[in-house]
Amino acid sequence: MAAAARELARKVAASAGAALQGKLTVAPNFVNLSSRSAFEFQKACGAFHDEIEQQTQALRAANSEGIAAASISVTLAEDLHGFLWVAQITQGESQQIVFVSVAREMVIQTGQPGPLVTLQKEFLLSQPKPVLDADFLPTPPGATPSLLILQPSRVALFAQQNGAWRLQSEATVAHAAPWPRDIRGRLQQGADGEEAVFPGVMCNLTVSGALSASCGPANVGWLFSADFLRNFTLLPTAAANGNTFTFPALGSQDFYSLALIAPPVSSGASAPIIATMPSGRALLFEGSSTPVASFSNWGSDIAALYSASRAPWPLLVTRAGDWTAPDSIQAFDIIDRQPVAVSGEVNFDGPITALWSEDENTVLAVSRNIRTGMYEAYLIRAVYNQ
Repeated sequence: MAAAARELARKVAASAGAALQGKLTVAPNFVNLSSRSAFEFQKACGAFHDEIEQQTQALRAANSEGIAAASISVTLAEDLHGFLWVAQITQGESQQIVFVSVAREMVIQTGQPGPLVTLQKEFLLSQPKPVLDADFLPTPPGATPSLLILQPSRVALFAQQNGAWRLQSEATVAHAAPWPRDIRGRLQQGADGEEAVFPGVMCNLTVSGALSASCGPANVGWLFSADFLRNFTLLPTAAANGNTFTFPALGSQDFYSLALIAPPVSSGASAPIIATMPSGRALLFEGSSTPVASFSNWGSDIAALYSASRAPWPLLVTRAGDWTAPDSIQAFDIIDRQPVAVSGEVNFDGPITALWSEDENTVLAVSRNIRTGMYEAYLIRAVYNQ
C-alpha cells in the first residue's frame, strides 16, 4: 500500500507541477473507504506525504509566480478486484483526478507490517460518580496494593481484596466555589507529599492510617507527566474557566490537554509539545509559542507513553466526537511533524473523560459507559513489537 501511495504522490506532482512548490493550501485530506486497518492506512498516508515533500523540494527550482495554490484530497477505495487510490487536485477553479490501482492479491502476497505498539487495556474499577484520576500507592513487599481515586467530592482509598478493589477510607474535598461543569482533577506528588489538584483548589493528602485531605484555595501547577518537572520551571495552571489550562512556555493561549512527546535531543534543545485547543485543533510546538504543525480530527484528550528506552514517545489520542458516542484510543508517532499511527485502536463503551500519563509505558483512561452511566477506569499499557 505504501508503494502505491508513493506512486500516487508522484502522479500528483506531475499533474499539479509548480503549484506544489510550497503552495499546498492545507495538508492533504485523507479518507479511508476500504477495509484496510487504520494502522495500514496511516502508514500509507505517511508514505504519500513523504513523497509529496520530496517532489515539492524537487520543484522549487521552477518559477511558480502567478500559479494558483493547490489542495489535495486523497481517498483509498476498494472493490472485488482490489484497491484504488484516488487523488483529487483542486487548483483555482480547475480540478484534476489521478488514480493508482492495487490488485488484491498483491496486498495479500506482500503482506503488511504489524503495528509497532500493542495497547493493552486493563480494567481497574467503576464508579457511579466521575473518576478524575487514580494513583497506585507505593506497596511494601507482601503488603496489599492500595489505590487512590480522585472524584469531584472526595478522595477515596481502595485496597485489593480477592482480585477486586474495596473501599477502605475516604476524605471530603472541601471547596468554597462551585466546580466548573466538566470538573478536572489530578493526583500528583508535591513538595509535601501526595496532592489532589483541582482548578483553584489544592488538597494535601495524608494516607497513613485513615485518609485525610486538607484543602484550600491555590493555583498550583499541574503535572501532566513527571517529565514536565525535568524540562520546565513553570508548570501548566488551570485557566479562569476551570476547564482549560495556560502554560508559560506556550504563551497566553488556552489549551485543553498537553503532552510532552520526547526529551530534548541535546543540551539547550527544546522538548516538543503537543496541545489540544478549544477550537478542536491539536498544535505542535518546538521551543516557542508559535506552532510548527497543526492536526485535525483528534479528540481533546491526549497523553504521552513516556519511556526510558524509546524516543520519541508514542502519543495516545482519543477519537473526535461528542459525549454521546463510544470512543477509542490510538497511538501515534510524530515523524517529520506528521502523525503516523503505530497501533490499532482500543475501543471504549463511551466517551473518554480523563486521560493521564502515569508510570513508564502506562496511561490512565476513564470512560463513561453510555449504556450503564458508570465511570470506568482502565490502565492502558504499551508493548513494543519492534
